[in-house]
Amino acid sequence: MSSPQYPDPQYPQQQYPDPQFPQQQYLQQQYPQAQYPQQAQLPGYPGVPQLSGVGEQRPLPARPATIVAAFWCWLGATALWVLGPWTFFLLHWNGFVNGTMRGSGIRRTDADTGFTITVAIIVVALAALAVPFVIAAVKLRAGRRWAQILLAILGGLGVVVGALRAISVAFGMSSSASEDVLSTPVDLAIAGIILLSTVAALVLTFLPPSNQFVAAANSFAANR
Repeated sequence: MSSPQYPDPQYPQQQYPDPQFPQQQYLQQQYPQAQYPQQAQLPGYPGVPQLSGVGEQRPLPARPATIVAAFWCWLGATALWVLGPWTFFLLHWNGFVNGTMRGSGIRRTDADTGFTITVAIIVVALAALAVPFVIAAVKLRAGRRWAQILLAILGGLGVVVGALRAISVAFGMSSSASEDVLSTPVDLAIAGIILLSTVAALVLTFLPPSNQFVAAANSFAANR
């Protein structure tokens, strides 16, 4: 005999609400980013920084007044070296021509022609000798060392020749000189100006500001 079947009792399930927890908001703290100066890049090599002071070209220093004054003194002295003898021959033209006529017995016209040719040759030769002075003076203004050395050599020779010239002119003013060509105070003044301008140009070329400028200019040219 079978036992009776009883249904399982149904118990109501209690519903519990899910607890709601407020979500906490966290603020992200903002930190300022450090700004670093950008380094210069080597030309032709992107991404490779250039060290400060390495490969930078310093500007050429200003040209000192001594270099400018030396430049103009050299040009003035060079012009006087060319024009001085021409002026001397012009002032004493008759004396030179008369002496030529007396010594050779030629006519006045021939003596004038011959002396004109002689003076022209001398002036052209002096003008050709003046070219190195002009070129060196221009290059000295640009700060070239070789120009300074060349002017030292040429200027030293010019001082010696100028001193001898002034002495000869002073001697030519005496009564023991040639009667045909007797030097005048104008000749002595011209010779003195030529000598003094050459000495002044030589001194200005080697004053300390000039030497510093030449050294800086050569360093600038070497780093280009």
